[in-house]
Amino acid sequence: MVGRRPSTPSPAAAGEGWGEGTQARWRKATFALTARGEPSSAAYPVTPSPAAFAVRVGPGEGRGEGTQGRRRKALVALALCVLVLASCGGAASTPASPASPAASAVAPTSVAATPKPAGSGAAATPLIIGYPGVSMGDLQAWVATDAKIWQKHGIAADVRSLGQSSAAMAALVSSQAQFIQVGGSDAVSAKAAGVDVVVLAVPIPTYSYVLEAPASIKTPNDLKGKKLAVDSFGSPPDVAIRVALRKDGLDPDKDVSILAVGDVPTRTAALLSGAVQGTMLNPPYTLNVESKGYHPVIDLAALKLPYVNASPMTLRSYITAHRDVVQNYIDAFIEANNRVRHDKVFTEQVMSKYLKLKDQTALDATYDYYTGKIYPAIPAPKPELFKDAIDQLAIKNKAIAGFDASTIIDGSFVQSAVDRGLIQN
Repeated sequence: MVGRRPSTPSPAAAGEGWGEGTQARWRKATFALTARGEPSSAAYPVTPSPAAFAVRVGPGEGRGEGTQGRRRKALVALALCVLVLASCGGAASTPASPASPAASAVAPTSVAATPKPAGSGAAATPLIIGYPGVSMGDLQAWVATDAKIWQKHGIAADVRSLGQSSAAMAALVSSQAQFIQVGGSDAVSAKAAGVDVVVLAVPIPTYSYVLEAPASIKTPNDLKGKKLAVDSFGSPPDVAIRVALRKDGLDPDKDVSILAVGDVPTRTAALLSGAVQGTMLNPPYTLNVESKGYHPVIDLAALKLPYVNASPMTLRSYITAHRDVVQNYIDAFIEANNRVRHDKVFTEQVMSKYLKLKDQTALDATYDYYTGKIYPAIPAPKPELFKDAIDQLAIKNKAIAGFDASTIIDGSFVQSAVDRGLIQN
């Protein structure tokens, strides 16, 4: 197991307004766990306490809920933590029995929201938008920020990196964030725990990962007995690594040790330091490690399998109360996606800033890969994209077997943008 935290810290560990507490306690607890030598089948993800977020809810957040509403959200967040623990094989907790998808589903309304007109004079809506780590899954949010697209659509956005997807989900549940961008597996786990989360768009509808390893590991079979890093259990990299191993005849629960290490920069540092022998990465991080002698052992991206990653989502209660704001958010996201796909020079400037990447060859290769193979013009959420997430999570949590993905998607906002001609093909 990883005996100490890699020396290179994540750039998301400070400076996003969350204070030292949540991020530092998260990482310290994670590395303390792995240092105890517990196998991956017994390792528990360390999820921030909902109370840690609740004390930082600012004015205008969770409007109209009152004390009882906030208490209910805190209890739901606790249920989410319990489910995530159980889904990772922990025997210390028994997951709450989720309501059946059919019983809990609320069909998305077909009535299109009326977006707030740009320049209408109305005050901008303050929104906190959270995402895990620093990756190309966050590019649309960065472009919307630097190109002032949020403001055009009546949004005063505070876009924050939270380090791990389960931290982002906890922030959403406790109303610390109004929108987050995480994976489909996070949404499925949350819904099974009783959180009425809704996926609004899917900008990455396929795997973009390869399993990078040192030159000494030449084939997937050489991974037996090795330590592999993910950010958190049940997250997209965790699901991806399990899918990849099973496709090559390995049992991820018996043949390897899977460790929850942290975000992409932290996992990369763990790989380069030798603390782990493999991790799922995507460009530009693949280019970085491959320049140092590492190579892809399993290329999951080449299989073009459907998946859901870095997807905007919110709570159904927020949609009900603020449907026009949700439409403005998706309109801004769509416009940013247009800008990404059609303005390479500006987009690479944004990539360089947030990824801290100066190498022009790496910027070009990363941009061309995502715009040519990953980002769709119409990021519509579809139930079939969630299949791998459901199948992998159901192995640990039988309650997720047969989960109906249509209960956690609402494509009406993207469709409204399409109908109003906002998509640039």
